Amino acid sequence: MKILSIVLFTWLTFHSTIVGVSAQELIYVYYRHNTPVTITEIAYESITPRHFINQRRVMGPTVRRTFSGIAGNQPPGGSRFPTGGSFFWSAAGGPSVTASVAFGAGFGSISVSVPIGNSANTGQIVGVPNRVNYFHLHVSRTYDIQAWREYIQLHTGQWIHARSGTNRRIFSQALSSVRAR
Repeated sequence: MKILSIVLFTWLTFHSTIVGVSAQELIYVYYRHNTPVTITEIAYESITPRHFINQRRVMGPTVRRTFSGIAGNQPPGGSRFPTGGSFFWSAAGGPSVTASVAFGAGFGSISVSVPIGNSANTGQIVGVPNRVNYFHLHVSRTYDIQAWREYIQLHTGQWIHARSGTNRRIFSQALSSVRAR
């Protein structure tokens, strides 16, 4: 069994051949020691230094993108504060907003998911404009998102794409109360 048989199984199919690895060897890896192994398990355990001789990370462009939505932990019809009051916002937990971010320059589009937090008992104070209407706590967070691609060099000298991802850094955020509909 060749050690390269499990490298980057995530993008191989049983109809593929890479670095002289046969379809039979790929099937053997999938049923390692007669135990089915998920593709994810194989992918994560396969990228270790003993399987390649070099690696490099190529950084892509940085894109600024705003993600907005209603914070979690709120009633569907909103909240009313008849005696006055405010929302408290916490960045911990809450729903996530997902969007496809186009990077271009060989990086394509990548789906990015960011949390928008929760309405909480403590945290940053967000006032409401009146005591009559129902409101939701609305969150708008802007991130600088940079794509990256990682390549590994096999013992044969061939460079192959190993994985991709993003780095993100919050640029700004705005919290507001919006009238519930």
